[in-house]
Amino acid sequence: MPTDPEKHVLVIEDDADDAYIIAELLREMGITADVLVESHLAELALDRIQVPIMVLLDLRMPNVDGYAICMLLREHPRFADVPVIAYSSYHEQMPEARRQGFDGFIGKPLDPPKFYKQVEKLLLGEAVWEP
Repeated sequence: MPTDPEKHVLVIEDDADDAYIIAELLREMGITADVLVESHLAELALDRIQVPIMVLLDLRMPNVDGYAICMLLREHPRFADVPVIAYSSYHEQMPEARRQGFDGFIGKPLDPPKFYKQVEKLLLGEAVWEP
């Protein structure tokens, strides 16, 4: 399936294997993905990254807090209106993610058929809050 340049997602994850899997699942849906592995977050230059239609952001990373990254994105004029979706294996974090201003929550481990449906809902502007 060819990718649609209008469908572009930013994935921020500390585990390179998980990031690759997410990017591959998105690619299978015709969505391109930029991946920032947590070790590269110091190089995060929001003025140079293509503005995505959404951000998939891991909540728990060893050197940076997903909540802090969400706040950084919310404060940046280019990213202020971009939906930021938390994803985590710590499902008990879902209420806190909602309080901290995330636009949705996807639980790990990812189940590809369920993930496809979740992303489709998000692309339609529907909320997804699922462990």
